[in-house]
Amino acid sequence: MPATMVRSPLDQLYFDRFHAVTNLYRAEKYEEAYAGCRRYLLDVHTPKWHQAGFHLMLGNSDDCYVEHAKRAVELYQVSSVCRKCM
Repeated sequence: MPATMVRSPLDQLYFDRFHAVTNLYRAEKYEEAYAGCRRYLLDVHTPKWHQAGFHLMLGNSDDCYVEHAKRAVELYQVSSVCRKCM
């Protein structure tokens, strides 16, 4: 993100949620990270880019991992197309 770009409070909330879960995953606290992914995927307002990241992490779990991995790819493709239009 460019230094001049400022996140809205809502954007910051989703950014913080995603990074909190990512930090759990990187710390190898997988079950906590997966629980966070599932919780935040229930929020219908979670941005597609973050949804994709949550699905990607869940793609490494024992829970429907193929479906999560496929969904992550679909969301990243949609998100990258949307970002190009900006």
